Amino acid sequence: HLKTNTVNTTSSLNSIMRAPGEFQGCLFVEAVVEQVARELGVDATEVQEKNMEATVRPVWDKLKTVADYSSLRQAAEKFNNDNKWRKRGVHMMVADY
Repeated sequence: HLKTNTVNTTSSLNSIMRAPGEFQGCLFVEAVVEQVARELGVDATEVQEKNMEATVRPVWDKLKTVADYSSLRQAAEKFNNDNKWRKRGVHMMVADY
C-alpha cells in the first residue's frame, strides 16, 4: 500500500537531488520522449506510459487523475490555438529511484 501527500510550491529546486546529474538526465530523456511523441502525433504521456515500470504506474495514474491532466492539457491546447505568440504547456514527468 502506498500513501502519498501532495504539496504545491512556487519555489524552485535550489539543491541537488539524490544523485548528481539525475535531474539533467531526466530533462534529456524527456526531450527525447517529447520528440518521439511529436513524430507519432500523440501526447507525451502515452510514450511515457508505454515505457514505464509497472511499480510506478499506480502512482502515475493517481497523480494524473488528481491533477486532472486531461482537462489541463485541453485548456493549454485551446489557449495555444487561440494565441499566436503566447503559449502554455502541461507536462508530467516520472522519476523513479
